[in-house]
Amino acid sequence: RRYALSREKAENDRKHFLYMAKKQGKLEEKHNVLIRLLELKHSLSVNEKEHILSATDFIKLDAALDAVVLAKNKEDILKLLQ
Repeated sequence: RRYALSREKAENDRKHFLYMAKKQGKLEEKHNVLIRLLELKHSLSVNEKEHILSATDFIKLDAALDAVVLAKNKEDILKLLQ
């Protein structure tokens, strides 16, 4: 019985690790796309890149990505990540 619980916990840990790795990968992808688009349209300082890379809210990142098309300046886009 103890062995079965240990295997079950190991499987749950593995699934959680894979979920978190996938989530982190999606987050990094959004960061990279936002930085690339902003650099095409505007220049970015190191602090601005760090600000983008520190964002962890998918909804705010999606809003910022959408705003690249609509916003007139990068400050309006970066404000969406706060």
